[in-house]
Amino acid sequence: MGGVVENEIEEPNVKRGKQSENNEDRLSDLTDCVLIHLMSFVPTKDAVRTCVLSRRWKDLWKRLPTLVLHYSHFGAVARLNKFVARVLSFRDGSVPVHHFDIYFNGRVPPQHVKRVLRYALSHNVKQLKLSFDCDLDWQPPGLFFCQTLTSLDLEVFSRFNSFPKSLNLPALTSLRLYNFVFGDSELLEPFSSCPKLKTLVIDNCDVRDTQTLCISNATLVNLTVCSIKRQAYSLVLSTPNLCSFVFSGIPAQQISGSLHSFSSSVLSLVKELNIDVNDWFVSSYLELESIMRKGNINVGKWRTPYLETAYTMNCWLHIFANVTTLTLSSSALQIFSLVTDWLNANTAAPCLSNLKSLIVKLKKLPYQKPRKASKSRKAQLKASSPVPDGVVDYLIQNSPSAGITIIDW
Repeated sequence: MGGVVENEIEEPNVKRGKQSENNEDRLSDLTDCVLIHLMSFVPTKDAVRTCVLSRRWKDLWKRLPTLVLHYSHFGAVARLNKFVARVLSFRDGSVPVHHFDIYFNGRVPPQHVKRVLRYALSHNVKQLKLSFDCDLDWQPPGLFFCQTLTSLDLEVFSRFNSFPKSLNLPALTSLRLYNFVFGDSELLEPFSSCPKLKTLVIDNCDVRDTQTLCISNATLVNLTVCSIKRQAYSLVLSTPNLCSFVFSGIPAQQISGSLHSFSSSVLSLVKELNIDVNDWFVSSYLELESIMRKGNINVGKWRTPYLETAYTMNCWLHIFANVTTLTLSSSALQIFSLVTDWLNANTAAPCLSNLKSLIVKLKKLPYQKPRKASKSRKAQLKASSPVPDGVVDYLIQNSPSAGITIIDW
């Protein structure tokens, strides 16, 4: 076994040797291809452990096209690093890596991350999911110019990882970025060189310098933006095939169509819009409002961030005016309810004339006391979130064909 599993596994309590007629080893009679395929569904640590079962199983794990190595399987980063080094050393190098999923929890030496990347890229990796923490301002060698990658999921846990100015990922269809920094002196268009990109997720990323992020891609269909902070940057979309836009966090971004590739009317092609406001953002206001009212203190000046958030969401509803499906969390409805009078007096109501379905996702807010639910729609809204009557009616007053669906979340 070359020491791969030394100090990592214990030999199972199994009887070796010839199987009796009444205890036939049918699993070992399967072909190598079938066994390797089955082993691909379990963590690599467990797959390697099968080498102690018999001589038949000794080297099967070395031909796995899928490697799943997570900190939770080892309990210590040092043990994970040691195991990863051994697996990469003893694995059959002639076998491509189709799927590589590795999660380092806590601090990790940069040389370990670089070794994993070099191995994955040199073995024609197709799907790569990598989570790590390195205080480095560097570009992973060759990663953003890989010709075989179809899916890339990158999580970094430091604020020193700047996203590159350009990519060349011709086969990429799905990309998720967590905790990266976008920043340059010029308008950023980092995704324009991904000719097959269909799904893009930008999660908890910063936009610095110009405070403008341009997502320019002719094939993008699904876009998700997650922002747990109030980041008021400009999001310019040059995405003529975009069908779905999902946002979670605190809406503060100014969204518009590209000024030089497509007109803003391109956003009218979006058919599905999903907005989920951070629960704690709403609950903090409710808690503060309760405390201040008990002390007869005016809460007006504390409402400004929530008014701005409601205004932002209202602008989005005007921009994505042709959606047929709109999904709003109960926390988003609560934001609207705080400033409904101001919206009625200062802004035009949404005109979602093509809206067919309004989906309300009911979530119990952290500060919200539980109430008994009833069957009617208004009672359901009141029972599950403190949303006054009239908020839903305000949103769909220009949507004659809209149906309402209320779901627990």
